[in-house]
Amino acid sequence: MCRNSIYLALVSFLLPALLAGPDRASAQPVKELREVRTILPGVLTTAGGSGGMNSLDQGQIQVLCKEGYSTVYYLYAEKFSNPGLNDCGVNKTDYLLARFEGEHIRPIFTRVKQVVEQGGGPVMAHCWNGRHASGAVAAKAFMQFCDWSAERAVEYWLLHAGSDGPAFKFVIRDIRGFAPYSDLKLTTADQARLCP
Repeated sequence: MCRNSIYLALVSFLLPALLAGPDRASAQPVKELREVRTILPGVLTTAGGSGGMNSLDQGQIQVLCKEGYSTVYYLYAEKFSNPGLNDCGVNKTDYLLARFEGEHIRPIFTRVKQVVEQGGGPVMAHCWNGRHASGAVAAKAFMQFCDWSAERAVEYWLLHAGSDGPAFKFVIRDIRGFAPYSDLKLTTADQARLCP
């Protein structure tokens, strides 16, 4: 008897939510992003797109804007669409092109440092699958902001790159060759708050 009462209470609690279905106008596009990872809480997130070699569509950018992201970076030059400032009524999100290799990563880290020091919405860097290019951004971010060694950063990247990671030797070389920018270092207090 007690089990039936619990079951009925649970069904009556969950049924309205199940019948209502997902809010496709706002929640669905972000759910299409893959391998979403929080790198520095409230400051930097990485992700993969919704499939294929494409940048985000306007609906996805609008959802990220409503979620509070101040800047979203697409990490490839290929098929970059919907660039620029996007206004979603409650916030504005810049959708910009940046590269993950070599010195091309500096604009991303400059923006991350601004968010840490001045506030504002978090930054997202995304590639196609959320593993190789965005993983390199994450690995270098840990070197830049959390004083990780290159070897620790490469181990992190390999863990998230998956079984095909070793084939991407150029990314491993790029991470090992990254020299953190002295003018973009975090304070010890910010490191304690943000770093794993």
